[in-house]
Amino acid sequence: MKKRVWTTVLCLGLAAGMAGCADSREQAATEVTETAKSLEPESETETAKSLESESETETAKSLEPESETETEEAPESESETASGQTEEGTQQISRVNYYNAEGKLVYYDSYAYYDDGSLASTTLHSVDYLEDGTSYTGNQYTFLYAAGEKILDGLTISDWYDQASGKLILGYDYDEQGNSQEKAIYPEKESIEQGKFGVDASKTEVVCGDAPLIYKESAAQWASVYLREVFAGEAPTDAVTVRFLYVNDDQVPELWLDYGYGAAGGEVFTVGDGTTDKVYLSHGAAYCIENTNRMLLTGGHMGYNYDTVCQIEDGKFVTVAEGTYGLPDSGDVQTDEEGVAVYEYTWDGTAVTEEAYEQNKKSAFDQERAEDSEQNVYTYEQCKRLLQELAEE
Repeated sequence: MKKRVWTTVLCLGLAAGMAGCADSREQAATEVTETAKSLEPESETETAKSLESESETETAKSLEPESETETEEAPESESETASGQTEEGTQQISRVNYYNAEGKLVYYDSYAYYDDGSLASTTLHSVDYLEDGTSYTGNQYTFLYAAGEKILDGLTISDWYDQASGKLILGYDYDEQGNSQEKAIYPEKESIEQGKFGVDASKTEVVCGDAPLIYKESAAQWASVYLREVFAGEAPTDAVTVRFLYVNDDQVPELWLDYGYGAAGGEVFTVGDGTTDKVYLSHGAAYCIENTNRMLLTGGHMGYNYDTVCQIEDGKFVTVAEGTYGLPDSGDVQTDEEGVAVYEYTWDGTAVTEEAYEQNKKSAFDQERAEDSEQNVYTYEQCKRLLQELAEE
């Protein structure tokens, strides 16, 4: 996985002045599926509108298109591969944004590749909004690819995929009486760019830039270790999602298994010397600043919160800094002038102020630089299938 440099390419730019990115999109569509072919914009006269508000999460921050002054033209190149990657490895289709008629982002596709340029997976994300207008990533539906072919087999983040009919339920629409009607797509033959999904195809935006990578070099070894020690049995829960993280500077990914329920928590695994090491996280999430050997485990429950910064040494996770905050253990809860409970903060076992806590945390791990953890997300069975493909390379 490489650091993502978003190069926004609007629909207008695809038609004129952005030939490099446009050509790569057409080539990627040819390689992948008829669904990907249908990503061609229907109109050259409208550009995608900006998101109406910023998200409260790192994920939603990444959804915002860059401004026109920040947009860089994609270089034209005759050497682009079918994945849209140039010889320099700088131009790929990293995502496609789908907007409604009002210019609000409603879905987006994210792409992950192998380091040889072939497609590893695509994920269709829904975008939901809070009452104040801030956006966040909702449901996710990931599809694997092998030898350029989409692998369905019901292996999606949602279990709402019916293999017999090929129907994938995206969600439900409700009328004023509360009656529901399913909103479904047939991904083998339908595009999300349809009015029935609330998408205005003329506003579709293709983003070219570095996308998440899965490295095949020496993959047979580390993939086999993960298969033997992590994926030997059944899924720990029925809601497991797996994310690839590149914490240190090698090309062997760490795997974050989120078990889908707060009480179940999750674990992050790394491979070293032919075996795995792991760290556990409760009611939380894992973030990394790619290839810097820094990972943050953060979460909380019932008035207790934690931030644990780790690194990898000799194939083992080592804690380098740790903070906690929450209600006092004594039960003597103080409130401020607005009646809000006052938390107690500690950093590396020492009591600190809230301001000092935030400064210490940022010094140990600047979360604003963390990778987008909502890309290349897989189910337990999908990741197992992918590892099996890599182990056989």
